[in-house]
Amino acid sequence: MQRGNDYTKDETALVVKDCYDNSEFDMGDVIKISKGTTKQDELFEYVEAPDYYKERVRDYDKDEYDKDDFDLSR
Repeated sequence: MQRGNDYTKDETALVVKDCYDNSEFDMGDVIKISKGTTKQDELFEYVEAPDYYKERVRDYDKDEYDKDDFDLSR
C-alpha cells in the first residue's frame, strides 16, 4: 500500500478488511500493514486501533512526507 494507484490501494484495503473480518488478521497485523500508508486512517478506524499507533504518512509517489505548512518564522 506504499506505492500504486488509488484503485490498487482501495482493493488492497478491501482484502485486508476481509482478512480481518475472517480472523486471518488481528488488529496488530492490520496496524503493521497499514502504518505510514495512505490507507492508515481508514484501516485504523476499521479495526478501532488507538491513535497513538499512527505515524506521518509518506507519499511515495512524491517521495516526501505530507506536511503541515507551519510558519515558524517571526
